[in-house]
Amino acid sequence: MAFVGITKQLKRDVEHAVRRMSAAEGGTMKAPEQTVTPCAHHEWLRKALWGPLFGTPFEGHEDLTFNHLVRFAINGFQPEDRLRRYEKYDVTWTVLGVPRHAVIDDEGMHRTPVVVVERETHPDFEAHVQHAEATKEHLARWTAILNQVLEFLDTCKSLNEGLKVWPDLARYVPEKYIERVAEKVEKIKSDPNAAVNKLKEMDLDTITASTVLARMVSAGSGSAGAQT
Repeated sequence: MAFVGITKQLKRDVEHAVRRMSAAEGGTMKAPEQTVTPCAHHEWLRKALWGPLFGTPFEGHEDLTFNHLVRFAINGFQPEDRLRRYEKYDVTWTVLGVPRHAVIDDEGMHRTPVVVVERETHPDFEAHVQHAEATKEHLARWTAILNQVLEFLDTCKSLNEGLKVWPDLARYVPEKYIERVAEKVEKIKSDPNAAVNKLKEMDLDTITASTVLARMVSAGSGSAGAQT
């Protein structure tokens, strides 16, 4: 019924709605096991952590070890510009039986040991790398969706107009705004305008598929919660 303008609050609420959809899908992407006990199979890890004490009677002694986080920098994934650390696939495991000298420096300060590994040499990390790659693709896809939806709103004179041009926009708009618009929408000119042109540029197939998946995940979670 009412005219609903494209306000900053509306855009923030739309952004929150999109992020909830992203989180719903992301919740299905379970990370692999992240706890390991170095053993014969992980000789490379024992060598990296124990250094000169590897293979000596001191290795693995309970008075010299405790459980601690270890970060693994996996080579073969970071770009040539290694300064762009956010592009690296770093995996952090809880390692049972880390030597104290690898964690506590000469000044008594705690640190997280970093062990450099090669993907092809240590296939144990393959599942972790695949999960990291899937997570990166997931975030990039939903970031693109969010940007396209917000850019589309910026081309509209009102929410009424946006819904008229692209009815599926309602999927990302909280119900309170849809109720204000009700059944009437603002008439738009018959000539192509900015919103119409923007819609033609958008990747609607990806946006729609991702949204449907997120809604299915959310619906499934709700049903599971109702049964418990």
